[in-house]
Amino acid sequence: MSQKYFVLVDFQNDFVHEQGALSVKNPQLIQRVQKFLNNLQQGMFEQMIVTADNHFAETYVFTEEARHYPPHCIHGSQGWHLAVTPKKNIPLQILYKGTTDMWQEAYTYPVLQQDWKGKEVYLAGVLSDVCVKQAMDGFLSRGAKVTLLEDLCQGAEKQVPEIVSGAEYDTFVRGGLLRHITAAQFFRRELLNKKIMANVICNGEGR
Repeated sequence: MSQKYFVLVDFQNDFVHEQGALSVKNPQLIQRVQKFLNNLQQGMFEQMIVTADNHFAETYVFTEEARHYPPHCIHGSQGWHLAVTPKKNIPLQILYKGTTDMWQEAYTYPVLQQDWKGKEVYLAGVLSDVCVKQAMDGFLSRGAKVTLLEDLCQGAEKQVPEIVSGAEYDTFVRGGLLRHITAAQFFRRELLNKKIMANVICNGEGR
């Protein structure tokens, strides 16, 4: 069975809280993501990876992002903090980054340097058409099988179904390396897999 990872992209107050500097202004999104985290059980994922924008007030004006976005996720501010609370039953690593693309920080984090070929990655977060898409592209280029949890993502202009339907992803979709499902579908499949495994174990013990 392949290893599974859950990656939550930039789910910080400045991006999702109603008062955030660059907020998608969708309180229900916060509720859905927190509910998903609350329902995760030990063993469902090998590891949870959470990316977080990390800027500094003194230097933000000199960054590339300052050309496109107002100050946001300033280190230590309320907007910098995560908008949800991960459970402690799955190993967690937070990756702080100073750019939209988490892969530009790969040299800093060994977890990103591992061989991703054949591993399953489940993605959620914001923005679907910026940071989440860049994360997805990086995993796909490294041979991972990517599943986007569409109701746990939100984009600025494009949402997950439209992004995945793009011509550049046809090969990945047809090859079974890229798909999108809902959080409810994820849990239904997990429960089904557990039942199948339980039956296999029972049948094996009965021989």
